[in-house]
Amino acid sequence: MNDVTLLVDEIRTQAAAFTPPLEVEENPEGMRSRRLWATEAANALDSDAQAELETLDADDLPKNFIALRVGYHSLLIGGLGDDPADAAVDHDLARYQNQAAIAWSWLGHKGDDLLLLLVAPAGGEESRDWKRMQRRVERNEQVCRKLVWLPPQAGKDRSKSLKAFWGRTFLARPWPRKGEAGQGQLDRWALLAKQLVQDEFDEATAKRWLKILSYGDLKDADRVRCLIEALDPANPDLTDLDPSDLETDA
Repeated sequence: MNDVTLLVDEIRTQAAAFTPPLEVEENPEGMRSRRLWATEAANALDSDAQAELETLDADDLPKNFIALRVGYHSLLIGGLGDDPADAAVDHDLARYQNQAAIAWSWLGHKGDDLLLLLVAPAGGEESRDWKRMQRRVERNEQVCRKLVWLPPQAGKDRSKSLKAFWGRTFLARPWPRKGEAGQGQLDRWALLAKQLVQDEFDEATAKRWLKILSYGDLKDADRVRCLIEALDPANPDLTDLDPSDLETDA
């Protein structure tokens, strides 16, 4: 079983675990089409306008991908190539974005929940190049939101990696399941601190961010400015900053 197939099977499993279960539909209308909805509409009307509407060539679309509707979310799922270089990934990404644009034209207002899930090659989890590419792809929000799963090396258990991936999607379930004892987070900043360090923040910067975020009465503009300044190690240690030094909403 390849990682794309594994991801799709896990989506079904996660959807079924909801109460009530999320309905899963394969290949919703138009999501695998090569033509925008407007082209199909023009053809149906036998309009002269159809001559002006282009059907995308197969080379401009992904060759292998899966389309699903899960609850009210529409998903396009496919794999990236083996090369994490910018040019190679951009080539694949352009094809998926073309398909996403077609899907969006058919979905109408439902296209607001369109999500592109891309799978890196096995071993991406351990690769600095693929981690860099993951961040680069996910910052690109043209057409729709994108998430990249970086699987571990072949032969390694994927359950932990998948669980972390689900936590970033609409399939995340932060509440306890029925019958499970709740375990509240005693320190509301502990989880964020752990995440900041995992996301390659150095410990000092993570502490600065936590200090700034804990000020409940900061104006949004001041908070954002301080967070940006805290990224620069040349700045004074903002963990010692007094909230009274900043303009507040009060």
